[in-house]
Amino acid sequence: MAVFIVEPSSQLSHVLNGLDHASGEAHLPSVQVETSEQGGGRLSLEARVPRADSLLHSLMGHYARQFWDIQKVRVAMHNRVAAMERDQVPLEHQMTAVTQLRSLEAVEHAVELHLTRLARKHPMAQWVVQAPGIGLPGFAKLMGITGSLDRFPNVAKLWAYLGMHVVDGQAPQRHKGQKVNWSPQGRVLCHQLAKAIVRVNRGPYREAYDRKKLDYELNRPGWTQAHCDEAAMRYAIKALLRDMWVEWRRHEHLENHCKLAPALPT
Repeated sequence: MAVFIVEPSSQLSHVLNGLDHASGEAHLPSVQVETSEQGGGRLSLEARVPRADSLLHSLMGHYARQFWDIQKVRVAMHNRVAAMERDQVPLEHQMTAVTQLRSLEAVEHAVELHLTRLARKHPMAQWVVQAPGIGLPGFAKLMGITGSLDRFPNVAKLWAYLGMHVVDGQAPQRHKGQKVNWSPQGRVLCHQLAKAIVRVNRGPYREAYDRKKLDYELNRPGWTQAHCDEAAMRYAIKALLRDMWVEWRRHEHLENHCKLAPALPT
């Protein structure tokens, strides 16, 4: 029995060397491996390194989580500085904490800029910039949570993974000591993206929000204004996720069609 070991550093270098920084596509090298088996037979295998888009999704995942880690520390430091001000700590004794806070803000901003650069390399980048509300950093963070949308056979599976489904007519809730089969971070991000859709105040998803909010206000007399607002934002982000999933599948279909198309005669 033959055992093949692929060195991670060599594998990664092949991907990086083949990565087109303008498009995010890769020209991946093939490695021919031959080994002898008992009985004199020969086994020929073609080993391919991971696709560049797989590496891109992996990088988005790592840097998105790094962003959230730094953000948590930055928020905690901001609260500490605020507590010092509340307790009237002399300014000269606050300076160390204030300096650390400014440094964390700078690092957080730098990581978000890197997420933007990664998103620009993604095949979906052009669609993202034409969809007001999500933005390239938001898209990179979303991809960091979901990975490739190929893993979701329909948009309902994507909604459910991001906590946008309903259980007994209500949004799913987390209970202490119980595991959930959806991403809490995904639901937080979807809420942030929904607020961005409202804040940007233009585009089809803001129109969907306005239309649905009016519908809820007119037809759900028992709902508070806040309930109508939250439900309309939920509707808007689900519409964006639906369109993104459809565009992903369309792009995938075109890519596969190009691969299967015969070469033109020279």
